[in-house]
Amino acid sequence: MPESFAGAAVGEAAKGRVLGKAGAFLGGDDIDRWMLEDLLQRAGRTAEECEEILPQLTALARQIKEELSCRSESSRSFFDAEHFKTYEFCYTQNDLLDLLEEHDFFVTLNDVLNNAVNMAEAGGISRSQIERVLLVGGTTLIPAVQRGIRGIFGREKVQCHKPFEAVAHGALAFSLGLNIVDFIQHSYAIRYLDSLTKEPRYKVIFKAGSEYPSEKPVVLTLSSSFRNQKAIELMMAEIEHKRMGRVSFDADGRFSSVDDSSDTVRLLNYNKSAGNSAVIAKLEPPGTPLDKRLNVAFSINARKELTATVHDNLTGQDIYVDMPLVALR
Repeated sequence: MPESFAGAAVGEAAKGRVLGKAGAFLGGDDIDRWMLEDLLQRAGRTAEECEEILPQLTALARQIKEELSCRSESSRSFFDAEHFKTYEFCYTQNDLLDLLEEHDFFVTLNDVLNNAVNMAEAGGISRSQIERVLLVGGTTLIPAVQRGIRGIFGREKVQCHKPFEAVAHGALAFSLGLNIVDFIQHSYAIRYLDSLTKEPRYKVIFKAGSEYPSEKPVVLTLSSSFRNQKAIELMMAEIEHKRMGRVSFDADGRFSSVDDSSDTVRLLNYNKSAGNSAVIAKLEPPGTPLDKRLNVAFSINARKELTATVHDNLTGQDIYVDMPLVALR
């Protein structure tokens, strides 16, 4: 959700600032998969039984979805050459709506929109100050999706006339000198064990909403945990701040929700098969407890990577310089 900006002075690059953003791993491919599952259910078949013709059925599911984006119903047939049987499928826009609701599509959509708007409000832009809502991507052509978003922001603000060209136009503006000030969506932390309880704890390095590239590094001092320790490991975690909700529709297709908040922690460089985290620094000579052996300077570069410069305080040597640890979201 970028902030509006005026034209730059002569010789200066135009600048935009991202005030709020949110996302979910959900899109057209997921709807295609749900439609395929429904096709198989209607045909009384399983994916295993139709393994050889799944690509054709997947294409058929996508065609039905796309047709329902501009028509009230879609009728398609499919001939199963192996069993010499023809299947007839008829779907309406209400059938597609039921499919989306069954998989909590609108719950996720509502959560994502609310998260983005809440971030924008924290940055000083209220919901009423949002001038335009630009819909991008093929999924926004689905009438139920458009109705839901218009129900939140108002019909006059929602623009959906260029769902495929808009991204290219934005990329062109960026290439012509538009400077975007962006921020990370999630928080990132180091996992460590509490010395008393032995329970895992998290030290946040960069909070959600931190702009990147970072202006200055965050420096932590790490000590060895036991005598003759040969390496210090660093386990990175991503903390996603979620807002969950329940969705209901009124007679006009508008939806509302009741929100609740929760955090999800995901380890980023944990090797499950090896049972440990990535080795960040080998200690030569080995470490001793409370030796304040390493200084680690964390930064976020322009490629949205969390990097670390690791300095050995005993030897005076840099073990790593601007080493990429993980790609951020």
